[in-house]
Amino acid sequence: MRVTVHVPPQGPTPADCVNIPYNCFQVSVTERVPNFLVGVIGIPVTYVSASAVVLAQPAAPQIGTPPPTALYLYEPHASACAAGAKCFDASQPPLRQQLGCVNCPTFWVAQGAGTTIAGIDGKKLSPPSDRPAVQSNGDMVIQTDTTICDPYGGATCQAGRATGAEGFGIAPGATLYCSGFNAGSANSLTGCTNAGQSNLAHLASNEVPFTSEGWSPTVDTNGLPNCGSLVLNGDTVARSLSGSDPKCLPPSSEPYSIMPGFYQYIVINHGTYEFQPGLYDITGDAPQNAISHGNENNADFDLCEGIAGGSCKADAGVWIGHGNNPFVAGSSSQSSCLGLGSNGGGGDATIVTGTGVTFRFEANSAGFVSTHEVQQISLTAPGLAAQLSFTAGVPLLFDMENSGTIHLDSQPPNPAA
Repeated sequence: MRVTVHVPPQGPTPADCVNIPYNCFQVSVTERVPNFLVGVIGIPVTYVSASAVVLAQPAAPQIGTPPPTALYLYEPHASACAAGAKCFDASQPPLRQQLGCVNCPTFWVAQGAGTTIAGIDGKKLSPPSDRPAVQSNGDMVIQTDTTICDPYGGATCQAGRATGAEGFGIAPGATLYCSGFNAGSANSLTGCTNAGQSNLAHLASNEVPFTSEGWSPTVDTNGLPNCGSLVLNGDTVARSLSGSDPKCLPPSSEPYSIMPGFYQYIVINHGTYEFQPGLYDITGDAPQNAISHGNENNADFDLCEGIAGGSCKADAGVWIGHGNNPFVAGSSSQSSCLGLGSNGGGGDATIVTGTGVTFRFEANSAGFVSTHEVQQISLTAPGLAAQLSFTAGVPLLFDMENSGTIHLDSQPPNPAA
């Protein structure tokens, strides 16, 4: 039997949940029932499912969730930097090198990025509240036309056009480097400057005063198993785990499922795998001999230099890629409840899914990397209420307790699929 919770509900949304979908919780129960009579003709099991949706009005102080802002950046601007803190030198251009950032501002849209950031529609909150989409406590450098949209009241975000009154806020004393504001923008608080920077572009957004906010998750890891490390090359999870805690082992019917727990590191070089709902607490970095860099190419220019020469120094607590080392063919395995999981199985293609998961990277770990050679990666964070119990109270997809990097990439989806 599998019980899952979806916030907002999946499929058609009940009328009461249309305006406040994040206050609605859908519980689905699926059971795998053995067949006796029809089992002899090759149908050994039947899947029986039921689901229900409930509208909840939880008291806000009882839920330890962050402010409903799409992007809140804590890093201070240069004039406010403390001794030893990372600061942006405005006289030099920002630069990417391997997985690190050399002289990087707090918010940087590099050339060719083509970025649009949409905030939360505050009409769907309870009570309704219009919130800025982006708040930056430090300098912002815009090198490609960028849109920061506030979709309050169901407004449609359009690239290149300012939408909504609450677009972005930047801290007093921080500098906004851009070539100007685009259609519909009404900005009077912080003007664009290009002093010391080149290749600047337009920003489409409306500015509001910066509001200082603080939040950190309250994490309870009692009972979370120690799973050691995990390196997957298409083989089953049980054969690839270094830890021996039985809670880390997936059910025999789902040998390609990864279970929550403490991990030194997780590397997936080949195969189709599903992260089960829960907290993945990463405590270390993957050694380079666990990662296969053989198929990485110019699309992954920012991962590491000199890949062919074996000199890659990129660090990651979780690395999802597609290597050229030998892989285990394995056999496909349907998740035990149809419609609630993915097909798992060993093989060459890298496909990774997971619903209701949180990756927490501790101080001695690095970050999360998926490479361009990944065929598909689909991960969703937990919703409120019931799902928070799966992730020890952390309502985030990535909880970075260090200065590591989050690098997300994969191949474009196949339009014929």
